[in-house]
Amino acid sequence: MKRLAGIVTVVFALVIITSGVYAAAKDTYEFKGGTFGKVTFNHKAHQDMGISCQKCHHKDEAGKEQVCSTCHTKDSKVKAKEAFHNSCKKCHEEGKKGPTKCGDCHKKK
Repeated sequence: MKRLAGIVTVVFALVIITSGVYAAAKDTYEFKGGTFGKVTFNHKAHQDMGISCQKCHHKDEAGKEQVCSTCHTKDSKVKAKEAFHNSCKKCHEEGKKGPTKCGDCHKKK
């Protein structure tokens, strides 16, 4: 009986933690995008397609998933631009779905 209570407690905790992670995420994010113009990323649409968080997000030493800007700064080894182009564009090309050309993502005001 103690084992069952332990399992139920762990499952309940995972549900609470997972729902908190999803609730904390915004539906869309805007990135400056440099001289080509801003990039709007629809986070919710990617979640709704069933793309796992781990496909894009790295974890820190404690195992917590990080937002892009945590790792990819102007001073980091892999800049945000390189990370997005290497990850997002590559995924879109491989899946033959989603924007792959500059003007498809970058929009000037």
